[in-house]
Amino acid sequence: MIIVRTISLALSMTALGVAEQPWKKPVDSWTKDDASRILTRSPWAKRTQQIVVRWEDALPIRQALGKIGLEPAALSGSFYAVAVVLRPTGGHHDWSASRASLKTSGRTGCESSEVRTKTLADGTQLIIFQFPKTLDIGEPRSFRLPFVTVHSRAIEFEVNADSLKIRQSFVLQDLYYLGNFEL
Repeated sequence: MIIVRTISLALSMTALGVAEQPWKKPVDSWTKDDASRILTRSPWAKRTQQIVVRWEDALPIRQALGKIGLEPAALSGSFYAVAVVLRPTGGHHDWSASRASLKTSGRTGCESSEVRTKTLADGTQLIIFQFPKTLDIGEPRSFRLPFVTVHSRAIEFEVNADSLKIRQSFVLQDLYYLGNFEL
């Protein structure tokens, strides 16, 4: 009897975990709330107060944007894109000279090659940092993405703009969607 209750409890907790993680459900069954959660609190999007940092070109993010009626940013396939999303607060930072970096533990960081900004209709500021996916001739191998090794546990994003410093980590083992590693 105890074994049956334990199994039943484990199955209930598993079902609850899937319900709390909309990215584990089929896209067709996502609600707008599910999509909003994916865009703000998922393996590909992390919120810290009024700031969200997300992998803008990751498939679940693009699908969630489409689900709520927003057009995903037009991005080149040769770059990874990490977006900083700032809700309207009455002030804007100058991002034009900002440089962001990505790094994994024990590795040298990879610097962003371009920054683009966009202000949405509701005043939300979207800042997209692009990181090259390919290796340029003569470029040190440690600066290429993916610079992830079997020993890497997370990718850390960091940016400084004016007096604002943002740092966010993404756990690599959580970045799987539909059986594929998604960045």
